[in-house]
Amino acid sequence: MGWHFLIFPIRGVSFILPMALLVLLQVWLCRKENRWLGLILPVLLFLLSLVLTFAVAVGYFVTQGPTPHLGGPGHHGIFVVGRSLFELLFLGGKTFIFTNIPTIILGYIWFYHQRRP
Repeated sequence: MGWHFLIFPIRGVSFILPMALLVLLQVWLCRKENRWLGLILPVLLFLLSLVLTFAVAVGYFVTQGPTPHLGGPGHHGIFVVGRSLFELLFLGGKTFIFTNIPTIILGYIWFYHQRRP
């Protein structure tokens, strides 16, 4: 059997614990007197999602490896790989949607606390 059964709970806790702490921090910021403090985390996560989407898009088109036009297999460099626009839009859209899930959750918490009396 081995120790492999321990990996899944450790991975789960290492993912869920930071998310729970972010939610608790968001609730704490939303309960403050200044109502705009609750927008700090959603805005930061949205900006992070834009950076990650851009990085995935650039990384999809540009790769690193041997460049044959520089003199053979001994030379390494950065070169552009030909990809289709549909592939880029699909991958970029998917990345943008998945990285904005925490933004949506924290934004919902902010909206909920704004509606409370």
